[in-house]
Amino acid sequence: MKNKLFVLAFILSVAVNVGVIVTLGYHKVVSSKTPPAYCINNHKMTWCSELELSEDQKKVICAQQKEIKVKIEGVRKEIYRCKSELVNLLSEPQPDKTKIQSKITEVSSFQAQIQGIVIDNLIRHKEILTPVQQKKMLSLVSERMCPGNCLKNNPNK
Repeated sequence: MKNKLFVLAFILSVAVNVGVIVTLGYHKVVSSKTPPAYCINNHKMTWCSELELSEDQKKVICAQQKEIKVKIEGVRKEIYRCKSELVNLLSEPQPDKTKIQSKITEVSSFQAQIQGIVIDNLIRHKEILTPVQQKKMLSLVSERMCPGNCLKNNPNK
């Protein structure tokens, strides 16, 4: 009888421990994929702290980031589609260079769209920032776009 109780207690203990481990693992995976409350990605999180945004500014930027994410996701899907077609063209026995060049141009066009969306979004961010925050934002953008500091020759810095 003691053996049966011991086995039952052991099985129950193992089940509880497995349940706890699975739950903790699940929450770790889900939380690592969840963006911060006000900022969509890690460099934006840096912006939130370095720009010392007010709560109202954080809310506006969060809304703008959600909009841009939707816009960019659609364009990224098109880029993926084009790249897939490009790979298919390359896999043909005699690849058609004209079609390949056309696909490359199409991918470049979509990438330019993303750059335009990002720049428009930065301009929208700038509109809600104070002059000091704008200057800091420009410094952060400069660091990301050209790490060698592309502002050094800019008379408007």
